[in-house]
Amino acid sequence: MKKKLFPTSFRARIILIYTVVFSLTLIVFGFYLYQDFGRRLNRNVEDLLLSRADGVVDSIDNFWEKEKMDAAASGIKLDEIYDLNKEAFISMAQNWVNRRSRDPLLFNILVTIYDKNGSEVASSRTLVRSLPLRKDVLETVLKGQSRLDDLEVEMIPGRMTPFRALTFPVMIDKKVSYLVRIMTPLSSVSSTLRELRLILFFILPLAIILSGLSAWFLAGVTLRPVKGIISMARLIGAENLKTRIALPETRDEIRLLAETFNEMLDRLDRTFTSQREFVEDFSHEIKTPLSIIKGELEVTLKKIRSAREYETTLHSSLEEINRIIKVVDELLTLARVEAESLSLPLSPIDLGGLVQEVVEEMEVLARPKNLQLIFKKNFNPEILGEAEKLKRVFINLLDNAIKFTPPGGQIEVAIGKEGNQVSVQVADSGPGMSQEQLKHIFDRFYRGSQDGSLSGSGLGLNIVKAIVEAHRGKIEVKSELGHGSVFTVYLPLTPPLV
Repeated sequence: MKKKLFPTSFRARIILIYTVVFSLTLIVFGFYLYQDFGRRLNRNVEDLLLSRADGVVDSIDNFWEKEKMDAAASGIKLDEIYDLNKEAFISMAQNWVNRRSRDPLLFNILVTIYDKNGSEVASSRTLVRSLPLRKDVLETVLKGQSRLDDLEVEMIPGRMTPFRALTFPVMIDKKVSYLVRIMTPLSSVSSTLRELRLILFFILPLAIILSGLSAWFLAGVTLRPVKGIISMARLIGAENLKTRIALPETRDEIRLLAETFNEMLDRLDRTFTSQREFVEDFSHEIKTPLSIIKGELEVTLKKIRSAREYETTLHSSLEEINRIIKVVDELLTLARVEAESLSLPLSPIDLGGLVQEVVEEMEVLARPKNLQLIFKKNFNPEILGEAEKLKRVFINLLDNAIKFTPPGGQIEVAIGKEGNQVSVQVADSGPGMSQEQLKHIFDRFYRGSQDGSLSGSGLGLNIVKAIVEAHRGKIEVKSELGHGSVFTVYLPLTPPLV
């Protein structure tokens, strides 16, 4: 079996992801900080060299002017052009570097003066090996451009020191007169960057460890309510479905999870309660006829009876058996309707024609009681549905109306429109129902008549409700004692084709 490298614990995954993301962020930030700090240090070195360059040129010019004045006082005239007084200029340059090498402004600055040919004229520091100008540097500077370079300088025998060098020309009458190179060691930059590397080397692992500990703590605090939900969920079983998860005070996803779980428990509780009541009611419905059959058969078998008495007993038993079969058939019908509610085959139906057909068929049952069946159709609706099941809805509603309406009464069936729905109303002039009866009218095995004079399984209206809801509709009932009952079925109209 392969071992999974990624942790299975949700808390461990949160800690791992947080730590990895935070670590990568720190590493990228540290790398950027190191690079940016290095660039800034190098820029500071370049700015230092550029600022010192102008000062060096001005100082050399001032020194040269003084040399000319001293020479003039001695009766010697020096030309403005350095090239015409090369020996005097070399002497001046060497004197300048000797005097200015101890200038605080030139601390850690090495100045070298070259002639136009790139030959060293004077240097403020004696090197183990001289640094002649490279050909590419000389060509650039003779074009009147400055040049920045990194050099390795042997200040001490056998030890090379990195320097940043700025080489630039000194122009007189728009011509290059001589060249100056000023250099500063990069040891301070290297040491500063080395110290920064050491700091980052110690800080980054410490920060990563702290981030992991923080993630562990925060994950624990965040998931604590989830653990509470898990603990409570493990205690909930079929025997205590009334128990609910305590909702956290925070208005977040965990509270939403707890609310959703409680809603699921509500649905499970209703389902279990419904199943328990169904089993109890079904047991009662089956037990009564079976007890009747058993009692009649036991009485009949106690002594020899006539053929007529046996026939009477068998007829009675057959009635009870038919009653059981009817209950079972209606239960199967209800189960099929509930099972097909999500995949009901729908097709266009002329609802007005279907209801009218049912009314005409039910007139046969209404005639013996001298009932008046009235059918009203304000418009001819078309809906999507399953014709046989919808036909059963209106047969059941009219059958109930005929049963409960006294002789000579009236039953009215009306089709209307309410918004994007069609309404089919079945109103009778029967005895009506109490508010208590209305609460249970759609319950399984509930019978509105308690005197037993009217037969029925108590499943008819439950089946009606299931079929209507399977068609994305609803059924409502209004009734008052002594004023009859009105059942209204609402079904969605077929949207018009555009």
